[in-house]
Amino acid sequence: MNTVLIPTDPATATQAGMALLVTLLALALLLPLVYAGVEAQRFHLRRVQQELDLETAHRHAESALTLLMPTLTGEASQGTLFGRPPDASTIPVTLPNAGDGTITATLEDDAGRWNLNALRQPDGRMHPALHAVLARLFAREGAASTLLEQLEARLGVSDGKGDAAGGDRARDPLSATVGQPLHAMEELLMIPGWNADLLQRLRPFVTVDDLCHQSRLNINSAAIATLEILDPGQNWQAVATLRQAAPIVTLTALTDAGITLDPDLAALLTVDTGCGSVRVRAHVGDVTGILTARLVRNRARVTIVQTRWDG
Repeated sequence: MNTVLIPTDPATATQAGMALLVTLLALALLLPLVYAGVEAQRFHLRRVQQELDLETAHRHAESALTLLMPTLTGEASQGTLFGRPPDASTIPVTLPNAGDGTITATLEDDAGRWNLNALRQPDGRMHPALHAVLARLFAREGAASTLLEQLEARLGVSDGKGDAAGGDRARDPLSATVGQPLHAMEELLMIPGWNADLLQRLRPFVTVDDLCHQSRLNINSAAIATLEILDPGQNWQAVATLRQAAPIVTLTALTDAGITLDPDLAALLTVDTGCGSVRVRAHVGDVTGILTARLVRNRARVTIVQTRWDG
């Protein structure tokens, strides 16, 4: 048997090695690009899925609102709409087609906090008792009394001595907005001296609802901390116990709870209100959206006057 030796060409071997090296370098460069492309595709698919889930959540929220309306109308006929205590305002909603989604609805009485857009009496002035309540609130939250005066000037509340808060509008930097309603709490930051920390501390107690002009506080839905501002010396926990059993239907029930108020303070209270909000929270997949509906009650009729979807 003869063995044939094939000589190796160094140039050929070098070319083969270079080709292999180029191939390996190309793979090293391409693999991250391929991986990035796969990740980008996955991200796109996740975004598409989230958008689909958000659309589903929106449909669920609208269906839940429709489902709730007969219940709210029924409550309105009994005079209890928006008269729920804060700890009983969340309602679980079951939809037959919700799948793995979860839906809850929260009722919020717009008279459960002091409405800064409804501070004025028909004569344009602020009720003295209400002014005292707000002054007590500002003092408790560490806010200077001058900030309340600036708020009154911004809202155009007259002190009975002439122009808004007795100020000269020609020199007032807020003159362009004096007397205009507030549309969001953040607008308070435009008033000199106000800051985000104070705004956050006041949020549980005041609102700037520009659709509901009721200035009285609903004792059925106001938080106990809010009621305590009226008269810190009263036992407001007794009211919390009383309204848990059933909504308070008359202010005289306060006497049964051991609450004795000055008539001027009692004039700032009510047992119900005709406007409020329902927030439907729909969770599908890993997304959550909130449908907010503003409601107005006229006797047993409940009407949706405004909706907003945040998702």
